[in-house]
Amino acid sequence: MIMMLVALLAATLLQLANGQTNPCLMPCRNLVVMCIQRNVKLTDFSAIARCIFKINDESGGEEEECASCMEEELERLNCTGEDGERNLDCVDENLEEDDCNTTYVGQEECDADRTCNWCPDYGVCASLRACEAFAPEEPEPVKEKPAKGSKFECKSQSKLQSDDIDCAKFLAKKRCEASEDGCTWVKKVAPVEEQPEPNKDTNTVTNMKQLKKTCKKMFKDQTACFNGCAKARMRRNKCSAPKKPPSSCKLFKDQKMCDMVLGCRAIVKKSGKSTCEGTPNLNV
Repeated sequence: MIMMLVALLAATLLQLANGQTNPCLMPCRNLVVMCIQRNVKLTDFSAIARCIFKINDESGGEEEECASCMEEELERLNCTGEDGERNLDCVDENLEEDDCNTTYVGQEECDADRTCNWCPDYGVCASLRACEAFAPEEPEPVKEKPAKGSKFECKSQSKLQSDDIDCAKFLAKKRCEASEDGCTWVKKVAPVEEQPEPNKDTNTVTNMKQLKKTCKKMFKDQTACFNGCAKARMRRNKCSAPKKPPSSCKLFKDQKMCDMVLGCRAIVKKSGKSTCEGTPNLNV
């Protein structure tokens, strides 16, 4: 079985040797067969080259014709140093380029070299089994850009939500107004911020006396007292409101307390955080 495999590989090498892009395959056929037996792919010319050098060095340079051909190829590729040392990294760099592709332009001359094949899908000559390396890159799909500034949008003239969904796909004025869906190009309306439902105690604290009474009732520890009642302090385990009317509603960080103070209103931002806005209107 092994002999049949070697015979088959030898026959393949004889066919490849008729070409011009791999001139050392025929004189190095014995070493190439040994490399293939070591599971080196015949189409991986970089690995084949390294393997040939390694085996020939191990055998003491018995394959003189092969060694001579390989040295000539190294010189041709400028991969030999001034001291005659081989630069195999240089071989890798040179073999990254497909010799078939750089040597042949037309199909007829490509087909004449048994080490190359014509890639009809891409109209190029390439090494065996290397056609896909020359497949053209697929262009990225062109995305429609929204109108500059994004201050306008495409809305339905009927003002029905179901029709708005159909119109929303048009991101440019011309396409929006040219559509048959009854769309129109309009200025965007700023979304209304969600506000909490006013509680029954809204604006019930209208003077400092009521503020002191409410703070004492609502807040039972120093942190809650300080944050909820305009930086108030705990005295004798009770939350004692400030003596002077607070100057800003922002001092009331408790949402419920904020709504209770006359002149203040709790606002919920898009981030979900609430803030107290306005100016307290507390009669002394």
